[in-house]
Amino acid sequence: MKKVIIPVLAIFAVLFIASCASSGTPEATVKSFLSAVNDKKWDEAKKYATPESESLLEMIKGFSENAPDSTATMKFDVVKDKTKIEGETAEVTVKDDNEMEMAYKLKKIDGKWKVDFTMEALMGDMNVEDVMDDAMKGMEDMGDDITIEGDTSMMDMPK
Repeated sequence: MKKVIIPVLAIFAVLFIASCASSGTPEATVKSFLSAVNDKKWDEAKKYATPESESLLEMIKGFSENAPDSTATMKFDVVKDKTKIEGETAEVTVKDDNEMEMAYKLKKIDGKWKVDFTMEALMGDMNVEDVMDDAMKGMEDMGDDITIEGDTSMMDMPK
């Protein structure tokens, strides 16, 4: 009986150590995070994300619940040679079906890699306020191009 138990325990120990090692990498964390988001498993996605990421995940969750067709799933591959690890931070680049690359920043929190899924992290070097200002300006410009035909008496109501 001991002859059977010892090899079986050894195999389980090796498998356990291997699974812990691979799931503890920045690449594995990003894969798990994106899989959870694709599957709309929001609580699971939060496990792989920084606490600051929760508000953006909640916003995406709301979009997916209100307009289920608006959040498409995507396939992705980690671009291995582009992963950068510097101490307690990392950056993992993934490529989607359209060959577009996206870099995800990670932070090590309590010894575990977590995806920094905040607007600041996703925008990278871009200034979030500048991007929002540009978006608002674009919407204002679109409004200037709108021509209203027909009865506009409702628009002349006192404020």
